[in-house]
Amino acid sequence: MISPIILKHQFKKKNKLKNPLVISPENIFAEQYGSHPRELKNIVIESRKEMARQLAPKVGKKEADKIAAERIKATFDIGHANTWKKYFKGNDKEFKDWLLKEARQLQKEGIIGNVHLADNFGYEDEHLTPGQGNAPIEEFVKQIRKEGYKGKFVVE
Repeated sequence: MISPIILKHQFKKKNKLKNPLVISPENIFAEQYGSHPRELKNIVIESRKEMARQLAPKVGKKEADKIAAERIKATFDIGHANTWKKYFKGNDKEFKDWLLKEARQLQKEGIIGNVHLADNFGYEDEHLTPGQGNAPIEEFVKQIRKEGYKGKFVVE
């Protein structure tokens, strides 16, 4: 069996892709595993470990770790993260501070590779235009840029 990693490399060469393919799990809904920022981080970290394990015999451990970190990053959706508000024990300011702290940590650790911007009021994924709900979108964007995020922002 050919490794999915080798297939991706061949796909990139065959189709002359400018950038490598990236696997990017997204924090979807608060009721599903992977939505909480720490769960999302765990998915990315464990996936990187497995990719590096498979690659190491071919390229060495250091290069395998580097490739895995470049190829597996999370899609962080601020609107989805904002739906954790319905489960949060604390006031609105405490929730906002918690959410921004979690996002900042993900960015600092190199977990975020893609960002979705949508707004809501913290109870459902309403996909409101940014600024129409109460998700801390402006603060989030400023914060992750300050922490080094250079990617694009997808407005949903």
